[in-house]
Amino acid sequence: MQPAPHAQQSIDVQCQDCGALLHLAPNQRTTTCFYCRSPAIVSRPGDPRRPTPRFAVPFVLQPELAYARARSWQNNLSWFRGPELRNAAITGLQPIYAPCFLYSAIARSAYSVSIGENYTTGSGDNQRTHTEWRPLHGEHAAFVRDVVVSASRGILNAELECIEPFDLRALHRYTPALISGWPAEEPSSEPQMVWAMAREEARQDIARRLHQFMPGDCYRGLKHQTELGSEALELVLMPLWVLPVRVAPNQPPVRLLVNGQTGKVYGPARMAWGRVILLIALVIGGFFLFSFLLFACVAVIA
Repeated sequence: MQPAPHAQQSIDVQCQDCGALLHLAPNQRTTTCFYCRSPAIVSRPGDPRRPTPRFAVPFVLQPELAYARARSWQNNLSWFRGPELRNAAITGLQPIYAPCFLYSAIARSAYSVSIGENYTTGSGDNQRTHTEWRPLHGEHAAFVRDVVVSASRGILNAELECIEPFDLRALHRYTPALISGWPAEEPSSEPQMVWAMAREEARQDIARRLHQFMPGDCYRGLKHQTELGSEALELVLMPLWVLPVRVAPNQPPVRLLVNGQTGKVYGPARMAWGRVILLIALVIGGFFLFSFLLFACVAVIA
């Protein structure tokens, strides 16, 4: 399926239960009535130019546990990482069904490599191990599946990768009732970007498989050329908990993501290089101080 996001405007829709008029923001697929909290979904009218979700992974992690996972992640930050995050208040948990594309393809690779076979000569203390190298050329075919890439401009694919994997055995066929009462976003990434990310992840997966596939005791100089065919993209909604964290009054909030199925947490906990340099300086200074004291003691004794 070819993703086809395009600009979309805000609209107003009517609650099916109490009749309230609700605002549906751009790129928002669903909302819940703020007045009656009706479990019935309020959905944007269909747009033939946008792909319809084929699958969804339901939320498993309850909000209390999502908070607990986020706080545990925060408490386990080292002294060298995320100094702003370690003491920040974690509040404002929000759920979202994030749009992603599930990519599959058949990959055919031609490869060349040098395979090493080990053998030994001599015995006892004179035993030596040698490697005999032989060239190998071949072809490798594999089916690539379960490649998940973000289709949201709000959730970067690099962020999504940090909280993967999702257990795709829990995939459900999409129905509006499946996400009833949960906010869901429309895909907003450019189609060319989605295809490029999916193909890059697929090629990385094939590269890992080829490294595992090589025979012999060792190998070197692996080169391969991979072609992808029979490609497919299916829109799937993935469960995420989002926590914007305010680290300072004069700074924009940073965002934590929690996998709504597995509880895996990601946050931009940058390295505090100033603290690393300080520690190195203390270690070096302590070494020179210890050496000076040791030299002074030896001089006094002498």
